[in-house]
Amino acid sequence: MKALVFTKYGPWSKSVLFSDSHPKPSASEMRCGELLVEVNAAALNPLDKIRYNGGLKHFVAEKKLPAVIGYDIAGTVIKVAPGTDAAENKTRFSIGDRVVARMGDSKCGSVAEFAIVDADLCAKIPDNLTYVEAASLALSGQTVLQAFRKGGVKEGDRVFVSGGAGGVGTIAIQLAKHVFKAKEVATTARSGEKSDLCRKLGADTVIDYTTHKFEEKLREFDFALDLTHEAERMAVILKKGANIVSVTGKPTVSSLIEIGYPVSLWVKFYLWIIRDNKRINAARKHGVSYHYLIMQPSSKDMNKIVKEASSSRIHAVIDSIHPLNKALDAIKRLESGHAKGKIVISMLDECLEEKTSNPSKGASKSPQPSGKPVDVLAENQALARRDRRENIQEKKEEETRRDPLPKEEKERKDLKDVQIS
Repeated sequence: MKALVFTKYGPWSKSVLFSDSHPKPSASEMRCGELLVEVNAAALNPLDKIRYNGGLKHFVAEKKLPAVIGYDIAGTVIKVAPGTDAAENKTRFSIGDRVVARMGDSKCGSVAEFAIVDADLCAKIPDNLTYVEAASLALSGQTVLQAFRKGGVKEGDRVFVSGGAGGVGTIAIQLAKHVFKAKEVATTARSGEKSDLCRKLGADTVIDYTTHKFEEKLREFDFALDLTHEAERMAVILKKGANIVSVTGKPTVSSLIEIGYPVSLWVKFYLWIIRDNKRINAARKHGVSYHYLIMQPSSKDMNKIVKEASSSRIHAVIDSIHPLNKALDAIKRLESGHAKGKIVISMLDECLEEKTSNPSKGASKSPQPSGKPVDVLAENQALARRDRRENIQEKKEEETRRDPLPKEEKERKDLKDVQIS
């Protein structure tokens, strides 16, 4: 099958490549409670960059290389694992269901034509969301939900989010303002398109990080979410007793214990060596708490996110969409660090427009939802066209095996089939 893979740990230019012959996952690999999904869209995240650069190898080593890139997946269920009985509530899904998930760390790999996904991580995609929109919300939406819970964010709070124009930041602003009902949402973004985007999404205060330091402008906030490796500068802007939650930097022993990771003496020693002393000391000095978050995907949180998106309280913000055979362009965009919203790979090439050819003019200019029933219909039509072409090809191969046609007659038949498709 076609897939975006990395063959070794290291810089993308030396490790990442597009493969058109990667092994397709088979039913024999599936365990009870798993789904075989035909992937229609997958979104990239900074976590993908950390993974193929080797940043996770001491915690979640790859079972084998080449390995498929990607955590965020949206697609169609084509097989439910043998022994998985929906009637017994082991899974809520059936063949043909449209599903979205942030895949688990030990079995990830969404940028491919097919993938095996744990049903406990999936949610059904509402009819008014497209595959592209759903995929873009998986990791980012669940990360923010869990960060806000850990930080105790509540209605009326003043919330600070660093890097508001990024894939996670755009969702954080919306969830803080429109779902958690924050009194004020402040963020950082470069002036121009990115700051305008943040304001459209609900940010009350946007500080241009190229000309001002947020710690000199803000005071008495209730919560800070660090998305940009700046946690050590956030303590000063918070009230005493407030919380900083970071998803960047080095994990802590407590963050690993929370997710059930076996913390040996060696791991404790390693984390002590690499610990972020500046963050910890700054938080202690100003009387605030510092937390590192390792997001744990779940069906419950995934359902919460798609529900909020379906009701238009939050919207997918898409930077750029790339066809699978040009997925390396998506990696280049991820590596640039200039994305406004999410970078998505779509396997439904017929749904792509010229917006993929110029990522700087991505859909992030408008935070309005693009997911309407007509978009779902377009995706279904694209699937039908693809299926029809595959069926035609299968019939041609079968007929050739049974009764090979003379060359001239075969050429006429091929032309007719092309016209049909």
